[in-house]
Parts: sequence; structure tokens; C-alpha cells
Amino acid sequence: MKNKKKILFLIPSLFGGGSERFMVNCANIFANTHNVYIAYYLDKKKKYKLDPRVKLIKLETKSAKQFFFKLFYYLKKNKDFKYIFSSIVHINSLLIILNLFFFRKFKIIVRETNTPIGEMKYNLNFTSFFHYILRYLYIFADKIITPSETISYQLNKYFLIKKKKIFKVFNFTNTSEIDYLSKKKLVKKIIY
Repeated sequence: MKNKKKILFLIPSLFGGGSERFMVNCANIFANTHNVYIAYYLDKKKKYKLDPRVKLIKLETKSAKQFFFKLFYYLKKNKDFKYIFSSIVHINSLLIILNLFFFRKFKIIVRETNTPIGEMKYNLNFTSFFHYILRYLYIFADKIITPSETISYQLNKYFLIKKKKIFKVFNFTNTSEIDYLSKKKLVKKIIY
């Protein structure tokens, strides 16, 4: 393909929760048509299956803040990424701030998976309040991906993000894995 873009995905590790799985799945899909990189900072023994064309950038640190200092210096030397994609609130916000230091050189795509109002309503503490405030930075993102209409609505209504910036993309379903597992013989275990 002639116009391959360089895309950078940011995740804490190559294994973990839904955000990591979503990002690895996206990276695998985009590797078919673009030059894809994943930058991460926590090394875990277990890893989601990666397409061999996805290149890894290990910026090992103990926290997201330290990761972004390393990422800043990495991007100063490697400025040819077209898109940078993140999927966790505090990393999304740090990425947006980082891009402002680069005079918005990169196209920033963030994914919001939590209902901001629900997080405040049902889990009111300093962290949820801080994450709520951080979402106001999303106005500086180029695109925002959400898995539901409710999250899209809340970002538009409460955080004043234009509807044309918000796209709904459902979580992936690996039908091949489901098909494979459905044919596997179950081992009965009786627990008393």
C-alpha cells in the first residue's frame, strides 16, 4: 500500500483489561494497511496475541507520568507518527497535554469507555473527581471513540465536545475464538 500511515497506540501493558485488549485488536487490524507501533510501560508475562507486523516500543517505567516523560523524548526523535491513539482516561489526558507541547503535530484519538456521570454518581472519591475534570481536555482531541450512545451523549452534553468528533465503535468480538472454544470438549469438575 502506497500511503501507509504511522500509527502509535499507547497502553500500560500488552495484557490486562478491556482497554488493552481493544487496543491490541485495533493494532492488529490496522497492521494490515499501516505501519503500527505500540508503546507500553509495564511488562507482564502474559500478552494478548499480536500481529507480527506490529512493532513494540517498550518504555519501561513504574507509572504513567514517568512513561510520558520517556514518550516525550521518544517523540522528539521520532516525529513522523500521523496518529496517536489512547484508551485510558489519565493516559488520554496526558497524551493531549503532550501533543500541545508539539504544537498539535499529531492527530490524537482517544477512547472513553466509562460513563463520566455514572463514575461520579456511584463512585465519588478524589480519583473519580480528578478523572471527571481531566475529561475536559478531550476538547483538544481530534477524535473520540466511545462504545455506547450514553457515553457519546454525556461527552457532548457535559464536556461540550462536538458531536462530529465523537464516534461509536463497539468492543470487538473474536468470533473465531468463540467458534474454536465452542468445539472444545469440556472437562467436568464437580465441586462439593
